[in-house]
Amino acid sequence: MKRYDCIIAGAGASGMVAGITAARRGLNVCLLEHKNEVGKKILNTGNGKCNLTHVGVCPKDYPDEYGEITAKVFEQFGYEKTLDFFKSIGIFTTERNGYVYPMSGTALSVRNALSDELKRLNADVFTGADVKGITPGFCVDAVIEGKKVCFEGEKVILAAGSCASPVTGSDGSGYSLVEKLGVKIRKPLPALVKLISGERSCKRASGVRADCSIKLYVNGELKAGDKGELQFTDDGISGIPVFQISRYAALALDEGKEAEAVIDTAPGMTLEELEEYFFYGRKKSEDRSLKNFLGGIMHSKLVTAVADKASVSSDKKISDINDEKVREIIHTIKEYRLKIIKTNGFDGAQVCMGGVDLSEIDFDTMEHKRIKGLFFSGEIIDVDGPCGGYNLQWAWSSGAVAGMNV
Repeated sequence: MKRYDCIIAGAGASGMVAGITAARRGLNVCLLEHKNEVGKKILNTGNGKCNLTHVGVCPKDYPDEYGEITAKVFEQFGYEKTLDFFKSIGIFTTERNGYVYPMSGTALSVRNALSDELKRLNADVFTGADVKGITPGFCVDAVIEGKKVCFEGEKVILAAGSCASPVTGSDGSGYSLVEKLGVKIRKPLPALVKLISGERSCKRASGVRADCSIKLYVNGELKAGDKGELQFTDDGISGIPVFQISRYAALALDEGKEAEAVIDTAPGMTLEELEEYFFYGRKKSEDRSLKNFLGGIMHSKLVTAVADKASVSSDKKISDINDEKVREIIHTIKEYRLKIIKTNGFDGAQVCMGGVDLSEIDFDTMEHKRIKGLFFSGEIIDVDGPCGGYNLQWAWSSGAVAGMNV
């Protein structure tokens, strides 16, 4: 078996960039991918359009706990170098509202460009390679087409992904590899994921998409917030603003704390404006039902959900609703509360929080502090960012820095 300068376990976003970066330095590189094709998860990003990164992405865009780490990595391979890298493999970009996409508009073009560059650099890529173990030194044991194969290398990069979206190959198998080496893992939890409530009012608004603002409270303390289009489902809430706060809900629930989402379903109107609208309208439109009256502000199904929360029928005439109940309805519109009981599982998560503990890695090089020659990149590390290209930026940057230093 050929001996390699660098073996990379995982040929996803970070693994391929790591392989290209190392091979451009003249190293003999081998990538082992357990799915039947490389970069399968890339194909799902940005709804198939591949949101490569975000304009001007910087450490402040990530949770505070990752600030120092992302700063070290982005200093070596940040936003501008990412754009230059993709230009070097023929991918030019376009930007929409800060979101950066390939000009082709397809994730397939990105995956294919990365794969073609590995071929041009004569990197060996093995698909259907199920890595079973890593022996420091290094020997990487894998099973390919039912046969056991040992790959020998000077250095190893673990770019095996997380638990999020296992159908794409990100099935958590990398965690068991590093645990066998005695590397500490922070418990993986779903992130960028739907939140589940199960409250009856959820069904009332199921199917509605509406511009709202949302805040997440943990044990009564505000933890996160966002705004944009929410999606109401039979058992909870989804959409990008929900994804952005979901990591904090997942962590809170895992710690046995209470999580509550508070939604402003009419962010375009103040409480005072709503009161004026309601009381003035009640005089002019006394025979209208609550559902029809509020239909000028929000979707009728969302009105029904709000009414249910306020313990009043949405079919009731507004002239028959007393002042106290009116104020309760108005406050419910501005503070629609849902107790969060869980998140969707890893199958429905875009990324994970958790992974290889940050204390284990030297982020100047991406090398393990104790096991020399063992490097990490991408989602297997305990770093996660918001929607909008931030997680792919971490994949590109950490992969490149690992490839620079093997």
